[in-house]
Amino acid sequence: MTNANAKRTTQPITPTRRDLLKYAVAAGAGAGVVSLADPSSRGAAARQATPGAGDTPVPGGTLNVGVAAELKVLDPHITTLAAYTSTLRFTIFETLVEADDEGNYIPSLAESWELAEDGLSLTLNLVQGATFHNGKPFSSEDVAFTVDRIKNPDLASQFAPQVENVTAVETPDEQTVVLQFAAPTPAILDYLLNVQIVTEQDIDTIGERPIGTGPFEFVEWVLNDHITLRKFADYWQEGLPYLDEIVFRPVLDGDTRLTNLQAGSLDLVEQPAPKDAERIEGDANLQLIVTPPTSKYDNIQINTQNPLMAEAKVRQAMSFAFDRESYVREILYGFGTPAVCPFPGSNWAYDAAICDPYLVFDLERAGQLLEEAGHPGGQGLEGIEILSPLGYPELKAGAVLLQANLAALGITAAVTELEIAAWVDRIATAPDYVMTTDTYGYGDVDPSTFFTRDNLNPDTNIHQFDNEEYARLVQEGASTVDEDERKGIYAQIQQILMDEMPGYLIAHKQDLFAAKRSVHGFNPGPLIRHHYEKTWIS
Repeated sequence: MTNANAKRTTQPITPTRRDLLKYAVAAGAGAGVVSLADPSSRGAAARQATPGAGDTPVPGGTLNVGVAAELKVLDPHITTLAAYTSTLRFTIFETLVEADDEGNYIPSLAESWELAEDGLSLTLNLVQGATFHNGKPFSSEDVAFTVDRIKNPDLASQFAPQVENVTAVETPDEQTVVLQFAAPTPAILDYLLNVQIVTEQDIDTIGERPIGTGPFEFVEWVLNDHITLRKFADYWQEGLPYLDEIVFRPVLDGDTRLTNLQAGSLDLVEQPAPKDAERIEGDANLQLIVTPPTSKYDNIQINTQNPLMAEAKVRQAMSFAFDRESYVREILYGFGTPAVCPFPGSNWAYDAAICDPYLVFDLERAGQLLEEAGHPGGQGLEGIEILSPLGYPELKAGAVLLQANLAALGITAAVTELEIAAWVDRIATAPDYVMTTDTYGYGDVDPSTFFTRDNLNPDTNIHQFDNEEYARLVQEGASTVDEDERKGIYAQIQQILMDEMPGYLIAHKQDLFAAKRSVHGFNPGPLIRHHYEKTWIS
């Protein structure tokens, strides 16, 4: 992805056979090794990662899942933490639209839909027979309530941008919903992938006992110990789910998660360390599950309101000081691609001419920018602290990598690892940070969806970045139908992001999971949706 004419200070490295083995993934039991040299093959292998596709599922059993972080809240419309996606978002709740293993939109609580020719409304025909865990039948009124709730400014939902263009929700009957838009909304199906449907009944207790229409219902949450879900007996999809129970256990240390998996106390773990991929593949009792390349990314968030980061040239210097190729090669072990702009290179909106020159690791250029900003040799930038959330060792390693490179520029930076709740408080609740590592992404497809997130949204972004032209272009891109016109708009947005550098990506990545060979049917796919209704244990 790097521009051939762009300057770099690192030397190209020819991978050894050991490197290639590090970068390979297994496609399940009995599958061959797929080399990183063929990304399309690697993605295909990942989609078939759990074996037993032709076997008859066995119902019953409890699945013990080790997750990398603890929850903070249980309300699906408030939290955007990855820990919620890993546990409750796709087990307790459902959306109107889903995505298949290839990332295509498919029916869920809406069995069909039709977009008006003028693009100003969407009619959804709802499934019949779905019920909430409290016994209330699912109907159009629940969709209307959900949209109104998310749009309510008092809730301060991070998902409000997903329904911002919805001006009215019509419910002509119990099984029909018509969404009216203020302007054409070409990404509406992408948006609806992120809108978990709730009901007004028992909404006051959703923070303690979440209720949805999903395949599993909530049993209990014991903080820092476990979350237990059980099979919803009245689930509307006949024969599903297969499992009787799921127990999610927060185990913040990746080595401990893997050790517990090998010892048998866990059946599946998320985010095993990339360095352990060969170890997992070499264990006859385990399988490595790898998603296809996704739009999920690791990044550096910058607080633009912090005096140390007030100058765009300083922020650009922070980006040039990050060695992305080393991060992907030495820390992600090849399970990713260097990145600086939000869109992956496969996205039609990605503009290589704008983004690629900023992908390079160039300490000389970083030093020049610091000097131009009035900080020669890093003078005046004392006190830089790089935060990193506990439980994400690759992010911590990335922070240390940046710290070392800043030292080469004359800047002494500190790295502070924080438990998730404390980290959220410092970067979002009462922001006092300078920079932080982060991992972000929901497997977004349409480019406008990237800018509904609190990382990039013009109104709520975590960088506290305020730019009127940026806000205008984001809105224009979201309401323009012609793809060529949209591509031009997103080129301008990417240029602003590179010029202002309110934060920057370091890599688009693949998600890794490890499981016992007895676990079948778990496949988060390219959009990283943690569904368990078709997971079973042999």
